[in-house]
Amino acid sequence: MIISKIKKVISDQLTQGVSPQGLAMTFSFALSLSIFPMIGTTTLLCFLFGNFFKLNQPLLHALNYIFYPLQFLCLPFFLYTGESILGVPHLTIRPTEMVQQLTSNWKEFMQMYTIAGFQAALGWLIIAPLLGAAAYFLIRPMLEKYKYVKKSDN
Repeated sequence: MIISKIKKVISDQLTQGVSPQGLAMTFSFALSLSIFPMIGTTTLLCFLFGNFFKLNQPLLHALNYIFYPLQFLCLPFFLYTGESILGVPHLTIRPTEMVQQLTSNWKEFMQMYTIAGFQAALGWLIIAPLLGAAAYFLIRPMLEKYKYVKKSDN
């Protein structure tokens, strides 16, 4: 069901003159930005990057919404990467321990997890551009082929 909606949006965009390269760029930015490890910031990031690079804002935000669950899956990986780069001890992310830490000493909790957030952002900064570039070069040929097929159907 959601796949058919995505295909319709892409098809509509291609028939409205948006280039396959522009759509691939929008897709790759959406993927890279939607996994930024600081919860609640991806919409603003998509808006800012979308304006700066003149990306398709509706598609960018729709894809950001679709990719949103990946943010939680990637968070521990980015944190581990950032910690490894900086050579700091690894922080355990267990919800029960986090709640206990928050209730026992919230100032220490905020300090510890704010620093962890920046460490995760460092990991993201290293990995996200590579992921975005790979996504762009993988999806662009598919969109170009889809545009050719779509034109020949008319």
